[in-house]
Amino acid sequence: MTDDQQVQQLISDLVIRSAVQFAQGKARADILAALQSDGCPPDLAAAIANRGLQIKRREFRMRGLKALGFGCAMLALGAVITFGTYSVAASGGGGGTYVVATGLFGMGLVSIVMGAWRSAVG
Repeated sequence: MTDDQQVQQLISDLVIRSAVQFAQGKARADILAALQSDGCPPDLAAAIANRGLQIKRREFRMRGLKALGFGCAMLALGAVITFGTYSVAASGGGGGTYVVATGLFGMGLVSIVMGAWRSAVG
């Protein structure tokens, strides 16, 4: 590995470390101080921290969209089960028993709200 490759690998590792620290809730000033104590010049430390924050936000948004999709799927499955069993019960002439999938509805709504929040906030 050449010196340039080693430097690029080191910078990449520092960016990932700063993204993890942002995800853990550490303050930007603390991350910058840690980078500078590791020997980074202030302008490079700021650039690494900025890139780490971008990566953290992108990952949070992607996970939020996944949770949003999962919540929509749960909500849809709950609706299919509820309306499917209702239509079978209603076609029986004298009524019948049907299932209201409240668990799927509730968890679907919670996942939708959490996913939307995570996507918006990043």
